[in-house]
Amino acid sequence: MVPALWQPVRNSFKPNVTWGDLMVSTKSLCLLLLLSSFICHGATAQSTANDLGTISGTVESSDGTPIENAEVWLVAGKWNEPKVVASAKSNSEGTFEFKSEQHDTLLSEGTAHASVLARHESHGFGWFNGLQRHSHQPNRQDIKVELNAVGVLNGQIIDASGQPVTDAVIYPETLYSKRLSSQSNEYAQIPEDFFPAWQTKTDKNGRFSICDLPSIGAGSFQIKRSAVKNLTVQLNLGQPATIQLEPTVACSGRIEPPVGFDQSIRHQEGAHQENVGTIMLSCYSGRDKDGKLTTDQSSVAMRYVSKHSAPIENDLSFHFDGVTPGAYRVNVRFSDSIHLVTPAQIPVWNVSKETEPLVVQAVPTFRVSGKAVSSTTADAVVGATITMRQQSGGS
Repeated sequence: MVPALWQPVRNSFKPNVTWGDLMVSTKSLCLLLLLSSFICHGATAQSTANDLGTISGTVESSDGTPIENAEVWLVAGKWNEPKVVASAKSNSEGTFEFKSEQHDTLLSEGTAHASVLARHESHGFGWFNGLQRHSHQPNRQDIKVELNAVGVLNGQIIDASGQPVTDAVIYPETLYSKRLSSQSNEYAQIPEDFFPAWQTKTDKNGRFSICDLPSIGAGSFQIKRSAVKNLTVQLNLGQPATIQLEPTVACSGRIEPPVGFDQSIRHQEGAHQENVGTIMLSCYSGRDKDGKLTTDQSSVAMRYVSKHSAPIENDLSFHFDGVTPGAYRVNVRFSDSIHLVTPAQIPVWNVSKETEPLVVQAVPTFRVSGKAVSSTTADAVVGATITMRQQSGGS
């Protein structure tokens, strides 16, 4: 028998549509209210949702031997913003434990990822990255963190003409369990200030050495220097690497609004704003062992990751400086007061010295508001998921 709360929900729903004088027929919309079964339990469900329980496990060597006195860290946070939430040491049986009061607040506030990292001076480094995947389980007490040997990553950074790049800061931001050519890879995000020895600068010859990194797998390294913008390089670990920075170019474009779009609408809700949104570019450029461009995943030995963002000005134009040539994915995000949206799939933008301005077509959006109530009590329903779908053939 289907529970009463899964029956059709009665609602006092009257669409409130905004985008100039645009009228949207509600016949073209199918409103689906998907209620979580946890609502049945009221306040009880709310209290247990944030109670993630004790996180515990064992630190082991590659042959399964428990490791005593290993340093263990619980790392979590938003994507690309990892933080150390708690730390501990393994006991004589290799076990560690993080109490719920040490992590509940952070892990329950929309955390994008959570990992357990471990290190031992004699046995190396390792991690477990399955916490978020099993977030529905109240207890996580069977974690196994396997330590693997560490070594030194030696490399050199040179500019487009082959000259050494000095005083460039380089450090790992993500580690991978397998080489770049692998189809799937377990990863661990690393806080920027996690291990000081992992952050270093290039010398007068552009050379660098990072000690105590895993000697197997791969890593994603951030390179910071005034002349280098948003550059991340993914390398296979355990072998020397030469990173050559490529010349950059400037590029620009504009957002093309729909016919009849009244540009004055942009200021009705967002007066005095300097721009109307952000446009973001991302490019993953693979290189083989000889440094040549390749699209063959099995031969990738190094990957350049270039990411850029620029404001969309009030005239719907945008401009980028310092962009490395390549094939870029494009993503556009408008301010809340701008009732426009771009297609889900924007064509790849091939950026080069001769690149033509990019024109991104935009379409209007509408805003719908209403209230969801229970079909049995007429009380307001908190935590309901609202899904809107357009029916084929609707007007």
